[in-house]
Amino acid sequence: MSFWDVFWLLFIFIPITVLWISVILDCITRPDISGWKKGAWVVAAIVFPVLGSIAYIVFRPSAWDIDLAAREKAAVANRRMADLETRTT
Repeated sequence: MSFWDVFWLLFIFIPITVLWISVILDCITRPDISGWKKGAWVVAAIVFPVLGSIAYIVFRPSAWDIDLAAREKAAVANRRMADLETRTT
């Protein structure tokens, strides 16, 4: 193998493949994306691997937003439980 074969393999092909697989797995496992959006992102990533993966990374909501929404939902549930406990006593 020549230097350029190794270069393309290690610095171009493998990172793009890892990015592509991680985008598809992230899209499939995210609970905040609905079914049609998941399907559209997966199709975009499969049809246009590099462009679709970069677009998904740029336009997806951050994990911070998901954590914030989960914390807000838990806070509301905790307030409801506290209200129920004070009503029953």
